[in-house]
Amino acid sequence: MLFACLALAFVGLNSCDDDEMYIWDYTNISVGITVQDANGVDLLDSAALNTVVNDGITVSYGGRTYPLMNFEEYNELYYTQHDANHLAKVKRKALAPRPLGLILWDKKLRPQYQSRNFMEFGDFDSTDESDNISFTINWGDGKSDNVEITNKILKKAKHGQLIFERTFKLNGKLVYKGDSPSVMLTFQK
Repeated sequence: MLFACLALAFVGLNSCDDDEMYIWDYTNISVGITVQDANGVDLLDSAALNTVVNDGITVSYGGRTYPLMNFEEYNELYYTQHDANHLAKVKRKALAPRPLGLILWDKKLRPQYQSRNFMEFGDFDSTDESDNISFTINWGDGKSDNVEITNKILKKAKHGQLIFERTFKLNGKLVYKGDSPSVMLTFQK
């Protein structure tokens, strides 16, 4: 009996090796956008004197225009009408990218991320090695800004973990280079 217990313990200990299966999940790529005036007033707050919330802000990407929506509008539109079609196209299901959209997040909904309201455009699949994701923020007043994102997989680390290098550019100027899947851009109006 003692021999059987020792043999079982030996087999159990030897089964913990480098051939174990690892599952990696990666946060999808998105861009956060805050808008303020020269005094730092949050212009994405609908109660602000010069708010831009009702100015017709959109994002143009891939031949489509995405209007600014609050989270409730976005959730209703995409997760009730389009969710099944979108998820059917996604290869990875664990952290499947949300359907693309320009979402206005109220600071009360996500206080852990930002102390002010912000817009977010995404999600882009973080494991897709796109050479260049480019979209345009149209401010509704005839002005626009262009955002470019590159997502490169540098290598696979131990156990298959992917190591990324991402760049985010605003109007051709580099604003971030590293492995983070998102940045927060602040615009002054």
